[in-house]
Amino acid sequence: MKRRRRKKVEPGSPGTPRKTAKARLVIHLQSGFRNDSVVVRVNGRKVYDKRGVQTHPSLPYAGSIAVTVPKGVSRVKVSVPSRKVSLSTKAKVARTVYLGFSVSRGPRIQERKQYRRFVYL
Repeated sequence: MKRRRRKKVEPGSPGTPRKTAKARLVIHLQSGFRNDSVVVRVNGRKVYDKRGVQTHPSLPYAGSIAVTVPKGVSRVKVSVPSRKVSLSTKAKVARTVYLGFSVSRGPRIQERKQYRRFVYL
């Protein structure tokens, strides 16, 4: 059986796939969720779609999603159809970014951004 020889491809030449730098975007659903439907989209792609989202009785935590995204600006949209409210935001992602979303009176969605993990005690 004959073996086929692979062509040597120089890095950066047109036939070489480019690797894009990646980072993590961690989204936390925090306080104010009461048996709600929640849809989260990152860069237009649905990454979370769940019914019955409930904030823990003693902690401001209802769930989380970790997504790998290309470094740069990412668009995040959080919708709570059960309350007819949504929020679209942009996050510059160069390393791991943590975004927290809470539902408050009105209803409206509040956003919190940080570079350290959220801690729930």
